[in-house]
Amino acid sequence: MNVTTNGIAALCLGVSVWAAGSVSGVPADAAEIKRINERVFPFSPGGELHLENKNGRITVEAWARPEVRIQITRSVRASDDAKAKEMLKVLKAEVEVRQGRIDIVSRFPRRQDSTGLWDILGRKVASLQIHYYVQVPRMIDVTLETSNGEIRVRGVSGALEASTTNADIRVAQVEGQIDLSTRN
Repeated sequence: MNVTTNGIAALCLGVSVWAAGSVSGVPADAAEIKRINERVFPFSPGGELHLENKNGRITVEAWARPEVRIQITRSVRASDDAKAKEMLKVLKAEVEVRQGRIDIVSRFPRRQDSTGLWDILGRKVASLQIHYYVQVPRMIDVTLETSNGEIRVRGVSGALEASTTNADIRVAQVEGQIDLSTRN
């Protein structure tokens, strides 16, 4: 079989045009549901924030209040409304507040069916994300971890440990020990 450069370019163009109606493997006419929740907790400076995410961005900013404000945006795209609603029910952000420490962990549903090439080309793959916007007292230690999401931190003056995969990390006006890691 003789494959020419023009043939490959035409095939790529055809696949691009065919997939143009989709984002993350989900058709443009797919159902999308977004839920935003917000919680505010009294929290003295000098504590710790630990946040573990799997698929979504994390933004942490310092403010002058002795409180932590957590805004959680859960987003699901699926082939239809029923599937999107079902998936949103099991997409969770667990927040545990203790004396001097807040732990936030994202819980994504287990994938129950296998995904093959034809599923991807047929645009049956769903998209699930949790994004966090967190405001904290300036003096706080922060540990952040995510995949497929950027990390932004501004204004904290405690230890900062942040890692992500497939995204970038940006810090501004941060004081204290900093340990940053990104892959891909």
